[in-house]
Amino acid sequence: MIQCRRVWGILFGIMWRIGEKYREQGIFYNSFIVELTNIIFINLKNEEMASSHEILCINKNDRFNPQERITHVGGKNSPTEKWKLTVDEAIHGIETGKWNFYVNKGGSRVKVIISTSKNGRKYLKTENDGEEPNNLLSLPECI
Repeated sequence: MIQCRRVWGILFGIMWRIGEKYREQGIFYNSFIVELTNIIFINLKNEEMASSHEILCINKNDRFNPQERITHVGGKNSPTEKWKLTVDEAIHGIETGKWNFYVNKGGSRVKVIISTSKNGRKYLKTENDGEEPNNLLSLPECI
């Protein structure tokens, strides 16, 4: 949330400078302001509304490609209530701002993000990972 507001402040400064430069081209500037403001506020709204969940386990298939191996992610809402989603459901939840996911590595939260493979397939990985989702692949299997 704080990072989004900081970015909004920076972008507002940029918009102000563009406005000074292109004041005579009011249509371009006004359209730009409206579109950029909508993007910023949609992202702020999504970040505020998204619920955060720790991924504690995964399910894998037998494929060798690490970007296609994870089929499901899971965790707990409470000590007795477990949840499990397909990777596509989790990706959709992130994209729509419904959920944020993280894993716990060494006592720190590491954000789970969406990445796209060379062949165009979306998959989950952590911010710390390179192309392979090693932090997720190292989690135990969901039961």
